[in-house]
Amino acid sequence: MRKLILLTIMLLISNNIYPQEGIFKIGNVETKKYNNNVDYEIIEDVIIVSVNINNKAYRFLLDTGAPTVINKELSEQFEVIAGQEIEDASGNSEVLNFVQIPELIIAGVEFNNFIAMSSDIAVLDEFNADGILGANLISKSIWDFDLENNSIIISDKIYDKTIKSFQKSKIKLLDTGSPIIEINHSGAVDEEIYIDFGFNGLFSLAHNTFTVLKDNNLLSNSIEGKGEFAQTAFGKAIDTTYYKTVLDIKINKANIEPIIADVDYDEESSIGSEWLKFYRTILTKKRFYFKRNSTKMQTNFKSNGMETVFRDNKLIINFIWNNSEACLKGIELGDEILSVNKISVLELNQDGNNNIDDQLNSDKVLLEINTKGNFVELNKKEILKTKPKLH
Repeated sequence: MRKLILLTIMLLISNNIYPQEGIFKIGNVETKKYNNNVDYEIIEDVIIVSVNINNKAYRFLLDTGAPTVINKELSEQFEVIAGQEIEDASGNSEVLNFVQIPELIIAGVEFNNFIAMSSDIAVLDEFNADGILGANLISKSIWDFDLENNSIIISDKIYDKTIKSFQKSKIKLLDTGSPIIEINHSGAVDEEIYIDFGFNGLFSLAHNTFTVLKDNNLLSNSIEGKGEFAQTAFGKAIDTTYYKTVLDIKINKANIEPIIADVDYDEESSIGSEWLKFYRTILTKKRFYFKRNSTKMQTNFKSNGMETVFRDNKLIINFIWNNSEACLKGIELGDEILSVNKISVLELNQDGNNNIDDQLNSDKVLLEINTKGNFVELNKKEILKTKPKLH
């Protein structure tokens, strides 16, 4: 099944919500000296951490691209200090209340009187999470993400010896605490981008930037597809034309190896949590430090050409890449998959079994489409490839 692309509510906050100026700057870190290991797990490339509130453990999704959010059930413990109705890009609306949390503990570090939004955001259900550990908390400490060595450390200070071999870039913080850095595309176009570790991809390129780069012949390669590719903040799918492309970028003076990026209709580009697979990264209030590790970055994108979604207990094809195997063999949006490799979808999915993902992601897959006995075989092929950067 299609990899979930998380759209955080960061842009809704920055563009549409004004409950009180500086509201997300409220709060302080009570613990004075700390350098602690954070317990975490990774699900679909996003980071889930344990948070303690009122002596009870909760699961929070770590997200530098959004302020802190808690579900409505948890928010009932706290006083509402503000509220506002917001609307996402698809016209879906919801009333968000803002509450103040007297004490929240992460890895033994105590945070006091922070503000959180109350909302049952649909993507939290995907991860059995109670909330989002957002930028207004994260920006109050130093975070060292060293996933290659299975380590995340939260600290009150940074050590010069540690960052001696790192590249760095200046950070600009939004009122929500979300970090922004400046990058350069192909030596020609500068852009401010978000560090958004709530997005579980490598790089999300804003469509307007994509258009500028394409019009100026600054993109080496790109592919196009159509269908439902992403979720809004409230869980509704977006129908759109979508692209992947290869980026040649520089952060400060550091050349980054070619990146395969998703192109999105958000107004801003962002680096996502998949970045942390390849770069040890340290975030402070003022600096973005990064150092390449030994994990190999993907140099091509292989696909059988389609993505799927469960809808009304049916496995539906909801995205198709142009000129791919699926496209050339006549598969259409909305087609229903009855079986995968001659195993019925119902059997594969029974009792919460997730074997469908493994079956669909194989190099060769046999699908039964729409009617009994209508079989189509798809082979996974390379449809996008990076080119080595010349120095």
